[in-house]
Amino acid sequence: CLSCCCSSCFFLFFQFLFLPISLSSNLVFFFFVDMSFFVERFLIWGRDTFWIVVEWMGLYSPPPRPSETPFINKLWFQRQLQAKGLIPKHVVIGELELDDKKDNRGMVGLMKDVRVQYAFSSSCSEEEKSRIDFDSFPRRFMLKLSNPDVASRKRVQYGQQTRECEVYNHRNKFLQHHGHGGLNAFLPTIVYAYESRILGEYIIISVNCVTEWGGVPANFVFEKARWGMHADFTPPISAVDLMGVMFSDIAAVHAQFWKDDAILHAPTSALKTSCWYMGQGRQKWESSIAFAQNMWMKGKSVYTEGNETGFVLDPELVNIMDNSFSATSWETLQEHLHDPSIPFTLSHGDFHAANLIYIPIPTNESEGVRRIDSSTIHNGHVVMLDWSELGPWEPTMDLAQSFISDFPSAMFAEHGKKLVREAYWETLTDEGHDFHVSKVDYPFEQCWQEFCRAGIEKWLWMFAFMTGLNLPASLLNYFQTQILTFIHTFTPSTTSFSMKPVVIV
Repeated sequence: CLSCCCSSCFFLFFQFLFLPISLSSNLVFFFFVDMSFFVERFLIWGRDTFWIVVEWMGLYSPPPRPSETPFINKLWFQRQLQAKGLIPKHVVIGELELDDKKDNRGMVGLMKDVRVQYAFSSSCSEEEKSRIDFDSFPRRFMLKLSNPDVASRKRVQYGQQTRECEVYNHRNKFLQHHGHGGLNAFLPTIVYAYESRILGEYIIISVNCVTEWGGVPANFVFEKARWGMHADFTPPISAVDLMGVMFSDIAAVHAQFWKDDAILHAPTSALKTSCWYMGQGRQKWESSIAFAQNMWMKGKSVYTEGNETGFVLDPELVNIMDNSFSATSWETLQEHLHDPSIPFTLSHGDFHAANLIYIPIPTNESEGVRRIDSSTIHNGHVVMLDWSELGPWEPTMDLAQSFISDFPSAMFAEHGKKLVREAYWETLTDEGHDFHVSKVDYPFEQCWQEFCRAGIEKWLWMFAFMTGLNLPASLLNYFQTQILTFIHTFTPSTTSFSMKPVVIV
């Protein structure tokens, strides 16, 4: 208790001392000094030194923190598992290791695999041993943590990407008035979630849904359908039905928060896009648009006819992109957000297969499950990961983002409208559910029209951003084809879109 109090005082002191104030210039200053490299390193050094001393004195087993060589204390992790009820008190961790494979590293974070082996405690009786089955306890976990370098910390601070931890810790009060039960069905089992906005860092440890729940990475199913990847992998569900499960599950989330004014008044740290509905955050939004436009200009200068990269920008997409940047403005965004005919709800914000784990249900429980693709039955549900972009937005953006990101373009025309109607809209408006939307207030024709527009508005911004990143030609070719096929199939006469949802970079 003494060490916990000291730790709390240590952090409260420095978080007050260096309380951030966002100025109109979008630069973050602090009361006494700028959050420079040296001050930031001093805070981290002080925190780490404190835990080293505490651990050396035997007062407490410290939790993990972001570093170039992440480390998890066995005793600390054991206590976390026992506190969560994942293992009984007579079971201890005998071995713990982090994978030594190449890290799954992103712009601000990385992921590692955690493996544990269990043993009996010295106080465990023979009778208790006979009742304990180690195979019933989770052995594999995922460690997600922010990169420790200064640039990554700045991105976490600026984009406020610590909000995912608030969701997992049930500290997001703007979701709690719903009892949080609706989201729980789609969240992974969290062992530990920590974030510090001041230091620009976070760490999340969750049960590995694939190894422990029999889950399947959703992107494997779509990659198999598109390119025949993962030769040894036999999908338990078709790509069409998996997209149906995804649409149906996100409809259940959307229905709970449909036109809920409470989510519009949340701070950006809790729900990303709420400030835009309130007419705030203009400079961050405009700077993200300008950043993507600069990346696009860079990409246009590189991916011209005859370049040696293996990728050439399609003139039609160039024209659409240029027209769309010209049509994009803060005033247009505000007019759209304040249009009473356009609904809003709680949007995942980064809804695509790489952030989803498909969890099948036993075959004998599949009777009566709705079929989208008549050749298979879609069982189970998806676990949704990475809630860092969570915020209010129009609902169909989630649908179209995943559809363009993952669904085979050759299947757009055949299955697109059917999926939106049968998997999404019918689930959303199902009067048999506790939360549902009126079919009169939200007719399918409106849902379909917004689907055809909203996803493209986000994907154009993302593609412009991607063209300036020196990505593989195969990836750029794929997304260019997906975007153009979507436009040709669903909005063939449209040559300009107004970009609205952006990632704060």
